[in-house]
Amino acid sequence: RRAIRQHTALGLLMIDIDHFKLFNDTYGHQLGDVCLSNVAKIIMKTASRMTDFVCRYGGEEFTVILPDTDNVLVIAEECRLAVEALCISNQKSTVCEHLTISVGAVKIAPNADSSLYEFINMADKALYQAKEKGRNQVVYFDCMQVIKK
Repeated sequence: RRAIRQHTALGLLMIDIDHFKLFNDTYGHQLGDVCLSNVAKIIMKTASRMTDFVCRYGGEEFTVILPDTDNVLVIAEECRLAVEALCISNQKSTVCEHLTISVGAVKIAPNADSSLYEFINMADKALYQAKEKGRNQVVYFDCMQVIKK
C-alpha cells in the first residue's frame, strides 16, 4: 500500500538454500538449525535498511521485501555472495562444496489494481528458473509495468 501511495518501486526476493535436505541429512538437524540462523542473519545484514523486511517463508526458504528501491538485483546478488562467503561446508551438494542459495528477484511498480498473489508468483517463478539453471544464482524480473488482478 505504501508503494502504491508513494508511487515507488517494490522488490521481492525469494531465496532458497540449495540442497538443504542434503545438508540436514549429512550434518544433522541441529547444525541445520544453526545454518538457517546464520543464513537469516547474513540476509538481514545485507538487506539492512529500516524498511527492508526479511522473513522465513518456510523450510529453507526466505523472502525479502524491498520497498522503494531500484537496487533489487544488486541486493539479491549481494545476498547470494554473502551466503557463499560464509563458507559453510555442504560437501554432498552438487552445486558447490559450500552452502549456496538460489534467488528469484522481482521489481514492480504497483497500483491499486496490482495483485499481491501475482507478485509473489513471479518471484517464485524466478526462483524456480534459478534452480533449474543450476542453482547458486539470481534470476531477476524487472516488471515495472503494472501487475493486474
